Amino acid sequence: MRDFFEITQMIVSTIAIFIAGFWTYKLYVQNRIGKYKILVENIELNVMKYDDISSYIRFKVLIKNIGTVMFKGSKAEIKIKQIFPLEDGFSVELYKGFDQMDMNTPKISWPMIYQREYNLSKDPIEIEPGESDEFIADFIVPSTIKVVEVYFFLVNNKKHGNIGWEFSKIFILKEDEKWDC
Repeated sequence: MRDFFEITQMIVSTIAIFIAGFWTYKLYVQNRIGKYKILVENIELNVMKYDDISSYIRFKVLIKNIGTVMFKGSKAEIKIKQIFPLEDGFSVELYKGFDQMDMNTPKISWPMIYQREYNLSKDPIEIEPGESDEFIADFIVPSTIKVVEVYFFLVNNKKHGNIGWEFSKIFILKEDEKWDC
């Protein structure tokens, strides 16, 4: 009789371990609990004219952690591309019907003004679940530029390769009053 109870206990324990494993799989793999869930939104651009040749741009993006684990970001990238006025030669190509498009992307490759990569490994962005933080960067651009595309990319440290969250927006640079510097 004792052997029967021991065998029954082993069978029940084995079934319980399989059920616990399946439950863990459902929670952590299928529902992605323990993974980063980030929203990158609300890009804001403030423009202030210094003089007739240069303007100051303050870039701000809101990063929200909507997941259940603390987010630690150590790498980000900002690109600012000039849309208007078009650079010499670029407008001629567009006018002739050349669409400036790479075969792997549906976006026009506008001329790059700035491309900055931020290595934040010494002072990472840390955002608790349910909280948000701002990422701010400053730029000086020629005041002749009137329309830009701003692209922001935040790398997902838990993934390999160039995987993360991106956000882009087109801005008409409306300048505030000229600063007295």
